[in-house]
Amino acid sequence: MAQYIDGLLGAMIIHDHEDPYLKDYDCDYVVTLADWYHQTSAELLSQFLTPGYQGQTPVPDSGLISGKGQYAKKDSELAVYKVQKGKKYRIRIINTSAEAHYIFSIDGHKMKVIEVEGTYVKPFYVNRLLLHIAQRYSVIVEADQDAKDYWVRATISPECIPNDNMTINHDSAINYNVTGILSYEGSSSGDKGPDSEPFTDDVTPCMNLDSKLIKPLNDCPPKDATETVSYTVSFGVNDMKVVEALINNSSYIPDYYNPTTLKIMDDKANMKDFPRSQNIGEINDDNGVAEIVVWNNNSADHPFHLHGHTFWLMGDGVGTDYDKSSLNTVDPPIRDTTVVPAWGWSVIRFNIDNPGVWVFHCHIEWHIQMGMLAQIVELPHKLKSQKLPDNVQNLC
Repeated sequence: MAQYIDGLLGAMIIHDHEDPYLKDYDCDYVVTLADWYHQTSAELLSQFLTPGYQGQTPVPDSGLISGKGQYAKKDSELAVYKVQKGKKYRIRIINTSAEAHYIFSIDGHKMKVIEVEGTYVKPFYVNRLLLHIAQRYSVIVEADQDAKDYWVRATISPECIPNDNMTINHDSAINYNVTGILSYEGSSSGDKGPDSEPFTDDVTPCMNLDSKLIKPLNDCPPKDATETVSYTVSFGVNDMKVVEALINNSSYIPDYYNPTTLKIMDDKANMKDFPRSQNIGEINDDNGVAEIVVWNNNSADHPFHLHGHTFWLMGDGVGTDYDKSSLNTVDPPIRDTTVVPAWGWSVIRFNIDNPGVWVFHCHIEWHIQMGMLAQIVELPHKLKSQKLPDNVQNLC
């Protein structure tokens, strides 16, 4: 599961022929943000999950912008994005990290946000963009400044990465400030490189971009919830003295040879037959609305991602309770990844209309490996009526 940490990843862009912003930009770029480790994920995991280990999760040695970064060498090759003065560029920014929360900016250029995780939004401007793991944004940047080079900055938020001298790959030389270059055609910067200054807007590290800014382009307020599932996330140590991540006091253990979907489709298991370690949550109200409440009972912020759906982010906050009247029932953001604050909560809703087994998990890769994952079984009675094609079944 952790292979993308080692570089096995890429962006898949589906171009929408009905893109409402298609005429608002001339060209587009894909910018991936990643963290990089000097050991493989297999090596790190074998040490991290050793009985008795008491350090933190593995920490990155550096960051990457579009696969290029800087560690110790000051003359490392940088990611360069060529632009022409007067043109507008759609930049699709993706955080593909295992651990790192990023703050992204381009010196001297405001970013107009137009899309969040596949949902078009009413445009708004930011100078600095917050991206936790698996979060994605499209922004439009206008090349309207002097024709020279400008720093593209991707800053890893150190507050989000626990790092002490007991951590297996503790490294005081970590470079948290990764840079690329936005280079105008005919740039006057020459070999000396950019001399641009960064934006200094205050932002809250480790968290979502301010949800009040994100309004769906097409109004689609959520309906009242008809089913609710609550999850409490925490950490513990098992009988082998290996640290675990827990959802409702249960650490997920994958069953590689008997996947949940096949068990249900083959009618070989009722929901009550699954072991607790499968972390099954069931929703059955056909065409209803599911509400998921996540309680975070620890000091880490967790970027939770849902498969199979986008969802309305109804609200989030810090504390052991929330006022239902504080939820945004008018125009909440629609996305598929949200940060559950430390010692806090998040509430999401989605339409119950897609039969399947959908994973809901923290996207910090080390936390997934520790078991911070739940399976939401949606409309199992409909799933049972489906059948895998023979050519797919033959692969199993």
